[in-house]
Amino acid sequence: MQIADFTPETSYKFLSGLSSQKAGNRQSFYMATQRTFFNKQQAANQNFNKTLRQAGDRTLDSATALFANSARNAFRARTVSGGGIISGDAAAGAHQARHTITVQRLAGARGVVSDTLDAGATNTSGAGIYSFLVKSNNQDFRLSVKVNQLDTNEQVVQKVADAINGAGLGLNATLERNALADTVKLRVDGFKPGAISSVTFRDAAHTLLQDIGLSSKRFSQGSTGGITEVNDNAVFTIDNATFTSDTNRVALYEGSLTYPITNTAGAQVLGGSDRGGGGLYGDYRATINLDAAGTTALNINADSAAAAGAVESFIDNTGKYLDLLDVHTAHTYRQSSEFIKSEFDASARSLENMGIKKSNGAYSVEQKAKLRDRIENNPSDVQDLFASPFGLAPRTVFGALQSMTAPMVNFAPIETLSNSSLARITGMLFSSSF
Repeated sequence: MQIADFTPETSYKFLSGLSSQKAGNRQSFYMATQRTFFNKQQAANQNFNKTLRQAGDRTLDSATALFANSARNAFRARTVSGGGIISGDAAAGAHQARHTITVQRLAGARGVVSDTLDAGATNTSGAGIYSFLVKSNNQDFRLSVKVNQLDTNEQVVQKVADAINGAGLGLNATLERNALADTVKLRVDGFKPGAISSVTFRDAAHTLLQDIGLSSKRFSQGSTGGITEVNDNAVFTIDNATFTSDTNRVALYEGSLTYPITNTAGAQVLGGSDRGGGGLYGDYRATINLDAAGTTALNINADSAAAAGAVESFIDNTGKYLDLLDVHTAHTYRQSSEFIKSEFDASARSLENMGIKKSNGAYSVEQKAKLRDRIENNPSDVQDLFASPFGLAPRTVFGALQSMTAPMVNFAPIETLSNSSLARITGMLFSSSF
């Protein structure tokens, strides 16, 4: 029988009847009641243990993501950026760097050239303001140049090149001069493979582009301008060292620039003892995508967003785990909770400086921008607090493991009638004289 089976109307009659029965019957009832209590408590504890284990695993997982010696250390994550000219990714721990990269030509892309013109001859278009349209990605961009009466072909072609480069279209317009023949022509590169069909050049006022022969409607033949043949290699420079590649995705390593990159004749070697700038790629790989022609900064930086997210996950999971420990009466759980809380409280000032504050007994990231700013500008302080051997992440793991590996001690034991805990278990329903 179980106490829970009785209604208020029947329980007192049942208990009154027990007093006239033999002590053995009463003891059997108590033991049955104790067994029922034990079974229920055991089931409740098993469910709690499963929940606690899951929360503990999440805490351990988020904590080890901050360990200084962990391959998953979020503070070692890196980003690669390049203002739309290049993109990419870098392996964990790659050396942080800022360099200048100029993409002159993409691999497998087509270009457009003007007619081959007499460099020193006076341009035939005449003086005036000339407008022309460059259509890229189904959007028209209106550009204009001012041509003076005595401007030469070379001067006019340079003005057109400057206008295209200054428009930020991801195209690279260059002046190609043949000193021996004293000729000049304009080359426009930087079209992504297959994108040449969506790019057009046309005059909006007068006939400047027509006069210099810059057209995307025909293929170039001889001295006549138009679409050039497919270029075999990408051409780019990193800090004034020029390279070619047969693909637009290039792998950069410590000590060398490896395949598919090859150094052009006479160019500075980036790698070994001759890498010049030194330490460009750190200990691990960075991979660069050449996306468009142009010049930009190649940045390999710490991924502050990833690090901030890892810290926030650790704080959140630890708080939820402590909430579970606090509702349990086991001594080991209470000790574990108090240990972890004391570690956080000892670092309260440092945490607050990073936007992490204590509210209602729990810590949380209240100023995400402040945390990210500290990671970007004082990364060593943040790493020391969380990731050092005695940082909050390892100490939290130590405390959590004590509660996850210790046996629970609040099961009610099976006892005899003489044990005083029976009265506590059965509560006020039984007389203390039993």
